[in-house]
Amino acid sequence: MLDPCTKVQTKESRVPINSYVRFQHVKTCTWLHSTNPQLKSNLYYSSKNEKGWVKVICEPYKIDKEAFSLSPVVPNEVRDLDFANDACKALHQFVDLIKSGKQICKEIIKSTTQLLIDCIYFVTGIQQNNQIMIDPLKILNFEPLRDRQKLLREQGVLAQIFDLQKAPFLPRQGIGEVHPLLSAPAELNEPRNECFLKMFQLSYSLLLYSQCGYRKNQEFLAEKFDHIQEHIGFNLLAEETMTAVLHNNPKLLEKYVKIPHVERFVELVRNNRCGKFLFYLADLCVCRGEANKKIQELICNCVLNEKIEKYLC
Repeated sequence: MLDPCTKVQTKESRVPINSYVRFQHVKTCTWLHSTNPQLKSNLYYSSKNEKGWVKVICEPYKIDKEAFSLSPVVPNEVRDLDFANDACKALHQFVDLIKSGKQICKEIIKSTTQLLIDCIYFVTGIQQNNQIMIDPLKILNFEPLRDRQKLLREQGVLAQIFDLQKAPFLPRQGIGEVHPLLSAPAELNEPRNECFLKMFQLSYSLLLYSQCGYRKNQEFLAEKFDHIQEHIGFNLLAEETMTAVLHNNPKLLEKYVKIPHVERFVELVRNNRCGKFLFYLADLCVCRGEANKKIQELICNCVLNEKIEKYLC
């Protein structure tokens, strides 16, 4: 219940926008209060890199001097928030379906694939129409929408994307032993798994677009590099996403790129003889036009390692 600080004609009168109110929880007759932000225990962190949200609590007493502001919200922001919440819920339900061991029908796969496409158009601001079909995997010229990028992270959509990428490889519930849908990322390139290959490509494209020009999302993805590394080299757009996060980001390069990540790229260069992986390695060596000595040293140690020096011949 709203208890306005300014006088109103009756209890049923409309509380005006931009006014100050106190909140009462009717069932418990308690009042909402903010907590001391100076105490770390009163802060909630959705990730390691967040500043922290101040917690609120309910107490049986009312403090007249403490009030909350009722600020207007633009209708477009409400629609964006609803979309992000609905997307997170739908992805969570699909992940739970995979884990349950139940049959996954074509309609659900199709709707989830379309949801990923809609999320890509949402974060890039692309207006889709029936006359011009824009490939969601090849969007190049777009202005990053910071508020929507932030929404996808804060409302849990990006976290659900990573859960979606993990689910097919996890044991499923059911009567007796139910094997995972897939045993390894390489199976995604088999014709029978084409629908899941498409999902992974769309999900990595969404992650890539969500981090463009936005530091907090870049840090969020950098924390998942160990997971992303497992998908490099299987045509899932994982390597494109990883290098996009690190491009011209010296602090992220220093903090998050480790020996296993470099070894994976070197292994792909050796096994595939594919120029793009060599390009990705070269991109890691240079940041903002200057050499990154740490990454160069990691690459040299990896290439000149006794285990693989025979491949240099």
